[in-house]
Amino acid sequence: MGSTQLEVERKYDVPPGAVVPALAGVGPVATVDDPVTFQLEAVYHDTADLALARGRTTLRRSTGGEDSGWHLKRPEGTARSERHEPLGDAEGPVPEVLLDEVRALVRDHPVTPVATLRTRRVVHRLRDRGGTVLAELADDTVTAHSVGEDGAATVDSWREWEVELVEGDPDLFEQLAAPLGDAGAAPAAGPSKLARALAGRLEDMAGPEGPEPSRHGAAALVVQANLRTHLDAVVGHDPGARVGVPEDVHKMRVATRRLRSALRTFRPLLDRDVSEPLRGELTWLAGVLGQARDTQVMWDRLDSMVEKEPSDVATTDVRGAMDSELREAHDSAVTTATAALDSVRYFRLLDALDELVRRPPWNPVALGSADDVLRPRVHAEWKRLRRRVRAAQETEPGPDRDEHLHEVRKAAKRLRYAVEAVEPAFGAKAARLAAAAESVQEVLGDLNDSVVTRALLRQLAAESAGRPGNALLYGRMHAAEERHAARAQAQYDAAWHAASRRRLRRWLRS
Repeated sequence: MGSTQLEVERKYDVPPGAVVPALAGVGPVATVDDPVTFQLEAVYHDTADLALARGRTTLRRSTGGEDSGWHLKRPEGTARSERHEPLGDAEGPVPEVLLDEVRALVRDHPVTPVATLRTRRVVHRLRDRGGTVLAELADDTVTAHSVGEDGAATVDSWREWEVELVEGDPDLFEQLAAPLGDAGAAPAAGPSKLARALAGRLEDMAGPEGPEPSRHGAAALVVQANLRTHLDAVVGHDPGARVGVPEDVHKMRVATRRLRSALRTFRPLLDRDVSEPLRGELTWLAGVLGQARDTQVMWDRLDSMVEKEPSDVATTDVRGAMDSELREAHDSAVTTATAALDSVRYFRLLDALDELVRRPPWNPVALGSADDVLRPRVHAEWKRLRRRVRAAQETEPGPDRDEHLHEVRKAAKRLRYAVEAVEPAFGAKAARLAAAAESVQEVLGDLNDSVVTRALLRQLAAESAGRPGNALLYGRMHAAEERHAARAQAQYDAAWHAASRRRLRRWLRS
């Protein structure tokens, strides 16, 4: 059985002759244990194009230390999560449970050794007055052997210090900075030992960094940064989504929809022979994720409503029957989504999105300024929303109006996504319009959920013929949803009034 922990550490480059300073008395550090020496070997695994390393992720098989075994380290905010699995046979394959964590990076490509690092590690444990280990300082002398795609071997050696928190507070890093700096330590130039060992290959693949997106810079920079952000979100939420974690399914679906929306809003900037097929594939992915998400939301919504009903109406038998039907639908949707995330179709979509973000097929218009090119694209989304609102206003209450309001919600979401995409270039005025569009989207999302819930309740009631207790419960819940929908309609009217204020969109015309 493996384990996962959060790793908080700082690395320092040090010259060969540096001496670890006396740290007892620095901040909360009262004593420092006698150093313990280890001889470590770590074999790092990756794809031929270093997909893990480019994703700031490391997968290694380590021997010689107190934590021998397989280690997978992934970025998590400002820290890194580290998952351990048993060592196993030296000739055995990478544990599948670890590959599943990084499937969105490695996909169906072979994962093989790319570098071997041998390290002489001297560990100093820093304790407080009560004997608690606050942190460990590792003094590492490293020799790295790596093999390039052409088969040529490279050997490099260096020394570094690594301070990893155990029970200490993050303030300890700042308290140790001065004595470590006085001893010759400087913040590490690279994020990891592997990054240093593979530096030449990684730099070749990364390409030059461009300027930051701005209002007067190229429109292409703004759109490319937006696409990269949402592709990173898809990949980042993949591990949780493939095991059905509701929040990851939701956020992965949102990121997928944002990518699709960006390709739609900014399609004049890109070669449509490339972008249009991708929109279709993103629609497919959002659809399979949506089924898993929507069934979970509906289940939670109905469960919450049942909790408010009296026990003589929401009996155990009635609740059990309802849960059984909803669970079956949800489990089926999750199974379908998991299969999709393990499919060749999904992996090729990720490959194509990688290529799109790295080397976008720009049309000449994309080289124009964000001011000239992107504002009209966002303004077009605003006008689309306004047309949808007018169509809904001209329709009598009922199913047709519900459908028009559903279209308003989708248009509000597209406007929001478009404005948020250009927000890095246009700042606070864009943020205010995005927030207003989000308010319209959210209240109409609630209204649409009520429409769908009422339809499901009618279906469940029809299927419960001969079971009066079920029909009574579904009828009461349907009435509660009608009242909820009336409140949501009033909230929508207020949200649209606020969002349609002229000053919110004045910047689209300036």
